[in-house]
Amino acid sequence: MSVGRFSTHAPRPCQSDNTSPAHRSSLSLRLSPSPAMPSDPPSPNFEQQIKTLQAENNQLKDQLRDLEVVIQIMADHGSFIEAELQTANKRLQLEIRERKQAEARLQMLVAAISQRNVDLEIILDTLREHGDAIHDQWHAKVQEANHIAGVDSLTQIPNRRRFDEYLAEQWPLMTDQQSPISLILADIDYFKQYNDTYGHLLGDSCLTYVAQALQNSVNRPTDLVSRYGGEEFAVILPDTDLSGALALANQMQAAVAQLQLPHASSQVSHYITLSLGVVSVVPQAGQASHRLVASTDRQLYRAKQEGRNRIMSGESLDPEQATADGGLAEEADSSDLLYHPHTEV
Repeated sequence: MSVGRFSTHAPRPCQSDNTSPAHRSSLSLRLSPSPAMPSDPPSPNFEQQIKTLQAENNQLKDQLRDLEVVIQIMADHGSFIEAELQTANKRLQLEIRERKQAEARLQMLVAAISQRNVDLEIILDTLREHGDAIHDQWHAKVQEANHIAGVDSLTQIPNRRRFDEYLAEQWPLMTDQQSPISLILADIDYFKQYNDTYGHLLGDSCLTYVAQALQNSVNRPTDLVSRYGGEEFAVILPDTDLSGALALANQMQAAVAQLQLPHASSQVSHYITLSLGVVSVVPQAGQASHRLVASTDRQLYRAKQEGRNRIMSGESLDPEQATADGGLAEEADSSDLLYHPHTEV
């Protein structure tokens, strides 16, 4: 057994040793080294536990560093994060309000649709119970609307639209029956000068009086008197030959003369007068109705050229105008015949 370093040397001599034997014995025990213990090699399990503890320690250190970073970020940007949170909260509150409002609108829409369905069911029940009466009323309204659409607002006689419709109806009918159809075009003489002299209000009154005089001259329901445009009037006479049309034209001219509407600017009379063109034909297959209008307008033009306040007539259609390639002109190409200017002389 090895001896401690304090036991190899004798105690330093001193002049006197007053230490008691017991004290010296205790001191000797303290200074004597403990016998060496044999050391065992560490077990593999113990080393694995140490490694595990070291890994957990390192993980805790990493978490501690992350926590310190988060704390530092919170310290540096706390106000910004708080502001962002407040903004997000406001947006969330706004979205909640909008959703509530949308839900309220949706509920209102559902209620409105439900009410509309109820109303539709009531309407359907009414139609089932009173369908015939409603259909009659609707038909009457449609007829009234068509009548209004075909009436001249000033003179209250059929307008140009109704004239075109009626001629389109009667022309093929007369063609099939091979019956004569006549057309009268009447124009108030020097009407522009009448307006210039008396004003447009009296001019409108003059048109109304003349229209009523012409309307009162016909007595068959198939005869149509219409305002063709401006101061010009047109009369469609189905199943009427030239002699019958001329008789009616003379009657109309006399009816206007009997009105004795003063016209100081007229060069043919002191009163309102008419110039008239009359044409009567039996339409043939392939002929267009606009040729009757063009031919009658040609006769009216002749009446004006011959001195006005007179009637000119014919029993044939003017030929179609030829185009540059030798074909027949379309209806629009004959507009020079229909709408030529009436020169005031």
